[in-house]
Amino acid sequence: MQLLLMKRGGEVIYAGLLGLQSKYLVDYFQVQYFTIIYMDLLSLYLQQWTTQHNILEDQCIHFAVEFVVLD
Repeated sequence: MQLLLMKRGGEVIYAGLLGLQSKYLVDYFQVQYFTIIYMDLLSLYLQQWTTQHNILEDQCIHFAVEFVVLD
């Protein structure tokens, strides 16, 4: 058995076999869901890393300025 799942405007969300007890369809949506969660977590991590990197960079610049002034 096959399924064609579309959203308004005709965009295809899923087209393919259902599998026994809709296993293929369930697997497809689990992958889509976890991909979205993974990308959100990766984005959050990169945002935090960038913030930390900027703080460390500012501290290094501040230290360098103090070092030059004391020298």
